[in-house]
Amino acid sequence: MYTNKKNVLELVALMKEHGIKDVVLCPGSRNIPLVRALSNTPYFHCISIRDERSAAFVALGICIREKRPCAVCVTSGSALLNTAPAIAEAFYQKLPLLIISGDRASSWINQMDGQTIEQNKIFTPFIQYETSLPEVFDNNSLWHCNRLCNEALLTLFAEDKGPVHINVPISDPFFAEDTENLPNVRVIQKISLNNFLTTLHNYKKIFIILGQEHETLKFNTQSIQLLKKHVVIIHEHLANVSGNHFIQNIDSLLLALNDQEKNLLQPDLIITLGGHFVSKQLKILLRNKNIAHANIINSNTISDLFCSLTYHIKSNTKDFFQTLIQFLKKNQNTTKINPHFVQHIYTLSQKIKEPILTDYNQISITGSLLKKIKKHDRLYLANSSTVRYAQLFTLPNSPYVQCNRGVNGIEGSLSTFIGASLKRNISTTTPKQNKKINDNSLDFLIIGDLSFLYDMNALYNTNYTNNLRILLINNAGGEIFSNLKGLSMTDKDETFIVAPHHFNVKGIAHDCNLTYLYANNAKSFNKNLKQFLKRDSNTSILFEVITTKKHDITYFKNYIKNLSTLLN
Repeated sequence: MYTNKKNVLELVALMKEHGIKDVVLCPGSRNIPLVRALSNTPYFHCISIRDERSAAFVALGICIREKRPCAVCVTSGSALLNTAPAIAEAFYQKLPLLIISGDRASSWINQMDGQTIEQNKIFTPFIQYETSLPEVFDNNSLWHCNRLCNEALLTLFAEDKGPVHINVPISDPFFAEDTENLPNVRVIQKISLNNFLTTLHNYKKIFIILGQEHETLKFNTQSIQLLKKHVVIIHEHLANVSGNHFIQNIDSLLLALNDQEKNLLQPDLIITLGGHFVSKQLKILLRNKNIAHANIINSNTISDLFCSLTYHIKSNTKDFFQTLIQFLKKNQNTTKINPHFVQHIYTLSQKIKEPILTDYNQISITGSLLKKIKKHDRLYLANSSTVRYAQLFTLPNSPYVQCNRGVNGIEGSLSTFIGASLKRNISTTTPKQNKKINDNSLDFLIIGDLSFLYDMNALYNTNYTNNLRILLINNAGGEIFSNLKGLSMTDKDETFIVAPHHFNVKGIAHDCNLTYLYANNAKSFNKNLKQFLKRDSNTSILFEVITTKKHDITYFKNYIKNLSTLLN
């Protein structure tokens, strides 16, 4: 029988799955559930050493002899501190020593309870990876515990080896043993790209999801046809995929479907590449659905966005597609790919229509500009509603697109835009405001009023040139917060959540020597848009467009409401 402490069971089961056989056990009380689970599992080779300092060095010696990880399990308090000398030695010898410590519940730390000290991150300078497992009470904490265990144990087998510390809080009472077997656990595997591709024969329905990329990705016609025959490729503007060959409107598509129809679109393998993506609907569709997930990333960091990560493949986007295309060419007649599933989703995507541009609102204003941007221009999107509304439209000329999606905050969008626009002029020794540029291309920023006001001091410098075009959509507050599903706000709530205001930025434009354009209706917008797009302006241009929050929200809701009719 095993303990009923699920964090202990998850760790012990994953140690077995990851092939960690050798364990040195030290006596104590708080680590009793760990000691019993390890010693009662025939797979493990366990030895007992009374002194923790010696035990850690014994484990170190086993690492050296066996050339594989060895664990040492200790109780709480000063017992853990005694392993420090061996940990430091393992760190500088690059040896995969695993330290497992039993711990008291975090609520008792620094409360004068016996053998209770701060054990999390206690060895930071000498550790390759350290974590304190959550106590498991629900599915979310179980997933979290599983992910942390996988991350820790995978680190032991990384190229840059070193000691790993897993701290295991165990609340009272902890002597009960009413579990017959170790649980079936989800094992995250680190495998090579070529080995991963051989697993594709096991899957019929594959999604490839491209996140944010800083380099443009291009495919030739033959590759596009081959990929569209076998896999569903989903990307957003931030992925910077050249052309409009794959699915870019996934949010709109999913909003058009009912729950039953969405379930029919679920793949049996997800492959993610690049950085963040915006679509909330896609995350809802795929998260916690027990779908195999492979993350292609040029890093050792584990990213388990859908709570089902199966494969971690260290590679980059370009190499992945080159290898995948060659694989599909050789194996296109032997894969189990369901072509009807793939083509069905591409067909559905094509039926989704973009918002009409004749109405005057935040969305149509965004779309009107996007349709005018040229191939060699650069488009910057501020966070929140701006980047989401831009995704409702295709970009016919595939300009380069950027947004601060690392953390998704609204601060710094204007400053980042200013900084990025300077890069092409870096060869000039003394950049001056209004300096002419050579390539006739433009840098566009679409930004909302709160983001702009937050970061408006970015304009008070003299380094930017005449190629900047800033479209400020001002609807006097955080419109997207008014549109949160399930949120009902009072007037007081709106004051503090939406942050309504009555500012305009004409004075700022004047102070910064920017050409200022203004629109508050369709006629003035269309007239000034032509001047905004001129490429021979002597100054950069700030175009402030005034819309109404209520109408912006109503238009968006009506657009979503009418989407389902397009698929009938």
